[in-house]
Amino acid sequence: MIALWLFISYLFGSLPFGVWLGKLFSGKDVREFGSGNSGATNSFRVLGKSIGIFVLLLDVAKGYVPVYIAIQTDLQPFLLFGLAAAVGHCYPIFAKFRGGKAVSTTGGVVLAVSPTLACIGIISMVLVLLLTRYVSLSSMIGSLVITAGSYYLAIQNWYWFCAFAILIIYRHRSNIIRIINRSESEIGK
Repeated sequence: MIALWLFISYLFGSLPFGVWLGKLFSGKDVREFGSGNSGATNSFRVLGKSIGIFVLLLDVAKGYVPVYIAIQTDLQPFLLFGLAAAVGHCYPIFAKFRGGKAVSTTGGVVLAVSPTLACIGIISMVLVLLLTRYVSLSSMIGSLVITAGSYYLAIQNWYWFCAFAILIIYRHRSNIIRIINRSESEIGK
């Protein structure tokens, strides 16, 4: 049952909503513009606010749904299913393995596990965004805050959040270089 749910979680995470909605509503493959990713941030930048919000909600659902079902059915380890969805989001089989950076999908996992922790993560991301204007940096720091918060809140199997943070930071490696070189895009510019 665990192997089957891992596979289903990966497939669910692989649904490339940014790509599909971009093609449906604007005739654009979002991966051919902006950062080249199919996630919510690039969808906002390339496709606009309305489609960006829709992509954000669907990407959050990709992490939330498999973990929520696993928790409700007591299927363990539930965070592993969320990680499978996040990996699916980054490397989607339905989009030639060119996906997003796992931030929104991880947010859905966190929301399913602990709404309190999700609020802590969102607040930390907003604060970093206001201070630096870098979405990428706020995402990476938010993932680290969530990892620390999951330990502090004694969330079952909290250590899985280390894997989410590693995945998010790894997917942002080009952003890290641009931050160091002071060439990273700032929000609102």
